[in-house]
Amino acid sequence: MRFAVYSPLVLSLLLSAVGPVIARRVAPALAVRVLTSAAVLTAAATTWSLVLLAAALLTDAPPVVREAREDGRTVTDPVPEAIGLAACLALLVIALRLYRAVRAERCTRRALRRLCAGHRCGSPTPTSRLPRP
Repeated sequence: MRFAVYSPLVLSLLLSAVGPVIARRVAPALAVRVLTSAAVLTAAATTWSLVLLAAALLTDAPPVVREAREDGRTVTDPVPEAIGLAACLALLVIALRLYRAVRAERCTRRALRRLCAGHRCGSPTPTSRLPRP
């Protein structure tokens, strides 16, 4: 649990330290691919760690802890409640930002479709009426 929760944080710090170095020393096309892939991987790992923290808060303990408790051993909770609440809040913020981004994308596409539908194919545009030099 500790590895799954804290390694994405270390990965984020590593990416922020190594990113500028890669951007300066590698060809732009390759740097974009590498940094984008690393950012997507880091975001997925961070989201997974937040899900684990939120699940631990909701008493859905990881299988190892659950098995230890079934055997009669006392195991401390791997995640304090404050960290679990912070993880739930972070997941809520992520979900809200994702919803807003998808909504803005859909509204933009809808507006562009309406704009294109109102413009006849082959009709003169304002720039086509300007005199040519």
